[in-house]
Amino acid sequence: MIRELTFAELTLCLRIAPLFFIEGLLPGKFNEDVFIQTWEKLYSINIGKIHGAFNGDNLCGAIGGIIFPDPNTGEIIATEMFWYVAADFRKGTQGLRLLNCFENWAIKEGAKRIIMVHLNNLQSDRLSVFYKRKGYSPIETHYIKEVV
Repeated sequence: MIRELTFAELTLCLRIAPLFFIEGLLPGKFNEDVFIQTWEKLYSINIGKIHGAFNGDNLCGAIGGIIFPDPNTGEIIATEMFWYVAADFRKGTQGLRLLNCFENWAIKEGAKRIIMVHLNNLQSDRLSVFYKRKGYSPIETHYIKEVV
């Protein structure tokens, strides 16, 4: 089952969020408190939502995103912040169903554009082909530099 997580259910993400962080080789150290505080704030100002894929009561995947006016055009855009399905559940359609749910939420909220992230460390070539088939176009590459 795919559905929106309630404010009270945000902590369910703490089972899979660190897995996404590690598997994506993201910089820094995952901080559970910061994750929950950030999403509580995004929920409270009604710009962020997380949709979850459930296997019974177990959260096995999720997609989180924000919706806001584009700072250059003023048009409403939705941006994915994370999209992850636990390895044990990737053989099915959970990931695609999560993306479809996110897209439907963005459209319902009035988004003119949807932005999806493409992490180089997670299925880079395969995901690029998938996004293009879904109608997405590459527009930007981000580079990161650790500074201390």
